[in-house]
Amino acid sequence: MENQDKYPDMETWLAHHGFKAHPFENILAEKDPYLDNYFEYFPFLREIEKPRSSFLFLERGKGKSANRIILTQQCDKSLKTSEKKLAVPYTDFSRLIKKDKVTLADHVEEILKEAVPRLYDLCIQRGIEKLPGEFIKEFVWFISKYSDKLNPLSITMQIDRIEGLSDEEKKNILSKLVDILKGRVQKPLENIVPGASVLFDLLSVFLNIKTDQEKLSQIEHSPLDFMSRFAEIAKYFNINYIYILIDQIDEFSQQNDFLWTTNMLKPLIETIPLLEMRPYVFKFFLPAEMKDNIFQSLRQDRFDVHNREDFFDVYEYTWQPNELKKMFEHRLDAYVDKTQIIEKVERHDFSRLFSERKDIVSEMVQFADHSPRNLLALAKIIFEEHTKSNQIDELISKEAYERAIIRFNKSYKKSEKKVLAEVKVLLVGNGGSGKTSLVRCLRGESFDKYQAKTDGIEILPWNIEVETQKIKARLWDFGGQEIMHTTHLFFLSKR
Repeated sequence: MENQDKYPDMETWLAHHGFKAHPFENILAEKDPYLDNYFEYFPFLREIEKPRSSFLFLERGKGKSANRIILTQQCDKSLKTSEKKLAVPYTDFSRLIKKDKVTLADHVEEILKEAVPRLYDLCIQRGIEKLPGEFIKEFVWFISKYSDKLNPLSITMQIDRIEGLSDEEKKNILSKLVDILKGRVQKPLENIVPGASVLFDLLSVFLNIKTDQEKLSQIEHSPLDFMSRFAEIAKYFNINYIYILIDQIDEFSQQNDFLWTTNMLKPLIETIPLLEMRPYVFKFFLPAEMKDNIFQSLRQDRFDVHNREDFFDVYEYTWQPNELKKMFEHRLDAYVDKTQIIEKVERHDFSRLFSERKDIVSEMVQFADHSPRNLLALAKIIFEEHTKSNQIDELISKEAYERAIIRFNKSYKKSEKKVLAEVKVLLVGNGGSGKTSLVRCLRGESFDKYQAKTDGIEILPWNIEVETQKIKARLWDFGGQEIMHTTHLFFLSKR
């Protein structure tokens, strides 16, 4: 150890080992520029890509956002093909958490605030010539209602971002913009850059129909009507599907109050006409803790049983150690400068950074609890422990590694799952066999010979005491209809 070279800071140390950037600086998927270089595909991701509404339930830090980001990228690529899927990430719930009661109209407003600017950007690329006059007015109305794309400051910034324009050309375009705003020009002049020309066309329509817009705003429209009208506009841009990607709701939950977050989503997941409205495809990336509450709100006859297109898919997944290790190695490879480290085996080799050469990654995986985020966080802590001083050794010592493990355990084991004093009891069987009567008996209620048959599922609380410990049970009383039989597996927890 005494003969090792010394490095003044982490950046210099990383460069010495061939890294072009800190491989564990960003442990959140949405902040990682190299995600698609090391993303580990789940076995069912190809199914999730299909234009069918679906629910993916994963514990925090185990890949929800990564899957959503990859799906967004694939949708963006499809816009250059005949598939043409428009991705609309719905990940900001900051405005909704301030409301006492969230409605479907609230969700639709938030979705359109994301969707309209994305379609607008396509419009700038392709023009609006194919849009009939009434649809141009409709589209401009949506743009002005759900975005700031047509205000002067925004348009000025958009013109400034057009590539290949000189400062003089930008000034010329901006002067024409001023003329339009002052009413001196009703139709944009010829020989304008395509992107700028579309901007002017839209702005002209906006100014000419302002009175109509005010009338439109005063008319009552249902949330479903707004979504339907926007879908019609999207079709004129040859959009086949609009993927609404709901994610990160657990980032806004109140101290892991997943019942509260479920109630916030309820207006959306209970509105079957919207979930089944084409060309929309709803993809929910939700924490595993929400699964039971979600299933109470979602109609049970809509789960995928016979691979019908109007049914919903439900997925869960647990990372396996070999998959975590593979992901970790690919991540190392993504951050290595390949002109410095040519051999692929060496680029994947994390142990080359340590004074004691052993299978470090397999050992780290054991601490990660099946979580990619935990594994990356542990690696980040190892780097931090090693580079604390301004005299950094070339190789990570056993002592630094052990300090990192202790620190990781203190930080991350606090969030480890506690023993839940809860249990789920599923009662299944043929109709009329007495399931509901048994539930009544367990809850201390009297027998009712006129008890109606259960339609769907009824979930009732049952508090019991076992060896002085209070247990909260939930009794899931399934209807005996045959159509319900194949849905039972969706309600089984891996615990």
